[in-house]
Amino acid sequence: MGYEAIEHLTFTKGRTIVIIDTVKRWKINEEEADIIEGSLQMTTGITQYQILENGKIKISSTASR
Repeated sequence: MGYEAIEHLTFTKGRTIVIIDTVKRWKINEEEADIIEGSLQMTTGITQYQILENGKIKISSTASR
């Protein structure tokens, strides 16, 4: 099985950190040379963290698609 993972981080003025991660997975043929057509699966997740006044970081929400 092959996969690719990408993460994007955004820091906002409102002391929020937003992380969007995307993972693509696919099956590979027996020779491990080609991707099997139609086997691609993609998952995306979004997680938000809040930076508190005291500097600690707290998770504020999470979602997957």
